[in-house]
Amino acid sequence: MVKMRDVKKWLLFLSAVAMAMGMLGACSNLFSTTVSPPTANAGSDQAVQVGSTARLNGSSSSGQSISYSWTLLSYPTGSGASISNSSSVSASLIPDFSGDYLVRLVVSNSGGSACDLVKITASAYVPTTALLITPSVLSSGSVGTPYSFTLSASGIPSGTSSVTFAWNFGDGGSNSSGTTSALVTNGSASTNISHTYTSASSYTLSATVGTTTSSFASASAPITISSAATTTTATLTLTPASVSNGTIGTAYSFTLTATGLSSGITSVTFNYNFGDGSSNGTGTKVAYVYGGSATASISHSYGTSGIYGLSATISNGSTSLASALGTIAIGSAATNRNDALTQNGVWHAAQSGGDGVTVDIWDISSLPSGAKVDLKYEMYSIPDRCIIEYPTGTIIYDSGWRGDVSYNGDPQYPGGVTGDGTNQISNLFSKGSSSSFKVTIVGGEPGTAWDYSMMSHW
Repeated sequence: MVKMRDVKKWLLFLSAVAMAMGMLGACSNLFSTTVSPPTANAGSDQAVQVGSTARLNGSSSSGQSISYSWTLLSYPTGSGASISNSSSVSASLIPDFSGDYLVRLVVSNSGGSACDLVKITASAYVPTTALLITPSVLSSGSVGTPYSFTLSASGIPSGTSSVTFAWNFGDGGSNSSGTTSALVTNGSASTNISHTYTSASSYTLSATVGTTTSSFASASAPITISSAATTTTATLTLTPASVSNGTIGTAYSFTLTATGLSSGITSVTFNYNFGDGSSNGTGTKVAYVYGGSATASISHSYGTSGIYGLSATISNGSTSLASALGTIAIGSAATNRNDALTQNGVWHAAQSGGDGVTVDIWDISSLPSGAKVDLKYEMYSIPDRCIIEYPTGTIIYDSGWRGDVSYNGDPQYPGGVTGDGTNQISNLFSKGSSSSFKVTIVGGEPGTAWDYSMMSHW
């Protein structure tokens, strides 16, 4: 005879077993006697920026003949994001709102199924504030002439309604420094400043942008002021401007022509560098001025194949008046590399480079009209020079020689070194009708190294 208390114990045992089975939830394995159940591994939690791709990978799961299923369980309010390749071992998700995205991976085979969760945390792209002085270099200013500059800040933190620009022209005069406030529109602000120098010398215009509680960015620009008598609007041209398919050991001749020299200048000095680092690759020539013009002839032969930059300047004493660049291709070296900007808000690194001339043609056909383009570069210690053309044929930025300032006075770098090798330039241009732009990097001597990156944004 079964006693009632024994029946109650049996019912309590069965109830406990049922509760334990229920607590296993949706991720429990369903057992088979023939195939071992799989295990699921959705990978580590990730942090990405809005608009970038989160890569989902279930390859660390284990089991025989397993299938995969990725499901987006939760997401920020308003998001329309979805999982691509949801039935593959590798899937992806592009967050469109800031916040957390919870994704479940279910792996299955004939022995059962298992699941794992992974969290994708998306944050908005936060630009770094950059300050740009335009023009970035004043190499031949004159005493008594007012010069205007634009201070432009971009990437200003959201929530900032106005900023304060502060500047110092570096000559110690009573009106040498100042501050002004500017309203912020779409993360950007600008102001115009001007100054008249009363003494011939070299100066540095320094500027900052920020608020009463925070300094966001700083920038500087070298300024050379000469006496009014030596100030010119000189131009320097190189003929021919380029050589293609040159031959090793062949001497190539060039003519340097300076025009627009003022009546007070009786002679000028041409400085040149053929860019191959050879013992006779640099030099100077003095020429008399007739009718505001002067010329000099130079020649050189190259010992190895490559793309070389012939750089030249014209000066009156210590004042650089104008500069010119030429491209010399010896042998079958390629003249162009191709790259593309396809996505706003992401820095795209170009291939790095070294000595000679490197020409990159960037395709921006997929960018929306009006998108702005930024540049950042690192020239390390040996100076190099970066030139941007948009559209091709129109120079919108020339860095001058950038690198260790200890190279100032080295004949490898006609015109001198204008600043250290690290720089970031915001809002170089806005995309118009042209679908490409050109970047030329000139390496002044063998052994140099550099790299740069481009980014587009609104």
